[in-house]
Amino acid sequence: MTRIDVLPSSFRIEDYFDIILFPSSNYHLQTFSDDSQVLLGHYGYENNTYTIEYQLVTKTPGLFILRQGHDLSNTPEQDFEGKCKNLGIDVAAVVNGGGDNNIHMLQDSPDPHFNERMLIEPQRRFHKVGGYCFYVR
Repeated sequence: MTRIDVLPSSFRIEDYFDIILFPSSNYHLQTFSDDSQVLLGHYGYENNTYTIEYQLVTKTPGLFILRQGHDLSNTPEQDFEGKCKNLGIDVAAVVNGGGDNNIHMLQDSPDPHFNERMLIEPQRRFHKVGGYCFYVR
């Protein structure tokens, strides 16, 4: 979760949201040395579906982007019995059935990373990583 209506954009989730985590998703709040924060954990797997569950309760107004990343693209070379040769892995986090997820709100950010760079390749930089923009008023 990133607040994108300020410069620099703020990666401090707990400054803007109360976080409710559920043990089934094994998520936790990770704070890095630069003071940025992310939620990290493992997807649950049941009935051929991977899921996560957490809740964010707003504390302050602003423009935000939620992105659901994964680390599978960091390990594209997988080796297991029956794997087809010369095929890598490709993972996408689909939000709202692939809807536009308010991508136009990126233009409201003063940060060129969001209002320019992400819009150059929106499929790869926004939709494929589960991007969703929203305002809290």
